[in-house]
Amino acid sequence: MAHIFNYVYALLVFLSLFLMVTNGIHIGCDKDRDCPKQMCHLNQTPKCLKNICKCV
Repeated sequence: MAHIFNYVYALLVFLSLFLMVTNGIHIGCDKDRDCPKQMCHLNQTPKCLKNICKCV
């Protein structure tokens, strides 16, 4: 029984790490104004490049 709980716990940890890495990086956009202004540092501006917001 304890082995099952350990397996499920490990599975949840790895799954949550995978979801954070895949979903936390890219913000989709169509135009520059779709990108949130607070995503970049002070000397950078958010731009929409290839439908992904990036700081330039």
